Amino acid sequence: NYEAYFGNGTKLTVLGKKC
Repeated sequence: NYEAYFGNGTKLTVLGKKC
């Protein structure tokens, strides 16, 4: 699935749910 990584280390899916 598609995921986005941010500088704070939080991993979010394309749906915006925290993983």
